[in-house]
Formats: sequence, C-alpha cells, structure tokens
Amino acid sequence: VPKGLAHNYAYAELLGAQAPIGSQNLILGLVLFAPDCTYPVHSHKAIYESYVWLAGALSENHKGVY
Repeated sequence: VPKGLAHNYAYAELLGAQAPIGSQNLILGLVLFAPDCTYPVHSHKAIYESYVWLAGALSENHKGVY
C-alpha cells in the first residue's frame, strides 16, 4: 500500500486463498476509501480487477463524477 494511501483506505478479503471463504480462482473483497482519497492507477499481473461502488461519488481520471 503506498504511503499516502495507508490512512485513507481499508480492505477486507471475503473470498480468496487466505480469506474466510476459500477459493484458488477468485478473490472478492470490500474496500473503504476515505473522503477525497486518491487511489493510484495500478495493475496486477494475470489478474483482472473490477470495482463497484456502493455509496458516495467516484471521479475517474478527472473525467467526471459519478
């Protein structure tokens, strides 16, 4: 976790290799971001990532607020 993100972010893995519900093929978790948090652009080798936000607003690449 990048230094600036450590106090603005929380993650809980629900399903995965080390999660309460075991899976070797899928990881599912919850992420909580603090207001005005910037989550850095990143990628993972051989992993596809999707996000669904449940509350609040999202600004992606400064193109708009959803």
